[in-house]
Amino acid sequence: PLLALYSESSYERFEKHLEEAFKVKIENIKDKVNNENFQNALIILKKLERLGYLKDVYSQCYQLIQNYLTNGTYPLMRNILNSFPWNLPKNLGWCKKRLMNKWWYKDFRKKYTISSEEIKETNIEERINHHLTDAKRIAEQLKLRVGELTIENIEAIYRKIAAKKDKYDLGLIADLKTQVDALRSLRGQELAAQKTGKKIIIQSEFDPLEVLQMGNHVAGSCLATEGSNFWSAVVNAVEVNKRILWAKDVRGTILGRVLIAVDENNNVVRFATYYATNVLLDRFFDEYIKELSKKCGFGINGDASKVKKILCEQWYDDGAIRIQE
Repeated sequence: PLLALYSESSYERFEKHLEEAFKVKIENIKDKVNNENFQNALIILKKLERLGYLKDVYSQCYQLIQNYLTNGTYPLMRNILNSFPWNLPKNLGWCKKRLMNKWWYKDFRKKYTISSEEIKETNIEERINHHLTDAKRIAEQLKLRVGELTIENIEAIYRKIAAKKDKYDLGLIADLKTQVDALRSLRGQELAAQKTGKKIIIQSEFDPLEVLQMGNHVAGSCLATEGSNFWSAVVNAVEVNKRILWAKDVRGTILGRVLIAVDENNNVVRFATYYATNVLLDRFFDEYIKELSKKCGFGINGDASKVKKILCEQWYDDGAIRIQE
């Protein structure tokens, strides 16, 4: 009974603190604060507060949490167009100008079957090359010469800068560590590739707090909460011309994700696949994007530089990937 009383008292104190901080009246406080997505959102907000200069992104993250606490976000509010961030005037303006039907905000899911050959063919080499390229980009930002692009050279560069952290940008060091960790993991998996089931589901994500986890559910993403570009996950969560696609198995386990966006010519831009499995997923993501684009009346292979920044002045992308037509 004493522990129960203490627990209730803790929830009451936390509720009072949140209501003061976000200027709202909260319902179902236990359900709200026990949500890992909400806890992650609070961490992101605090990091943005410490960062200081991305004030528009901080404001959007604050409003997102505020609306979540008052049941104003999807899926707590079932009507997606009335939920935050879809109900923001600038987002509504983009929808009115760009959308020809309801498919862009429909819960469209597609199931695919992986062949036995595709299960045997892993994505490890592709992922190693992707993380090596990212590591080289980071090293160049740190003004370091890479030489031959190998895992051993990247690890050597990381050890060098980790020993002299005061001389380098801490965000870039953390970003490089993310790539090194991913490369080490993949090197170990080359001998025994992990497999998934034969059915996968591609679906769009509409829960903005879940979108904030886009870098946490996969390996090697600088949009993870501890990554150098964590703030851009907020932009992807609140601007309606940007969309996260998940690949999941039939149990709902996340296998990978892709970011897509719609440019000002009404063409969909596809970005890199980030993985939580070794099974190749690119073909399935491409098929899904082509079908979704067709349903929406959009083209494909858009221009990343022409993707509108609706609410925030900055947005990070890691380069468009061309879909085979």
